[in-house]
Amino acid sequence: MSTELLPHFASGTIIKGFGRGSKALGIPT
Repeated sequence: MSTELLPHFASGTIIKGFGRGSKALGIPT
């Protein structure tokens, strides 16, 4: 994951909505 490229608040968003938010964040599932 490119958490370093995202704000600290995004880290929580990724963890909680990783399955559905991964595409929105541009992270391959």
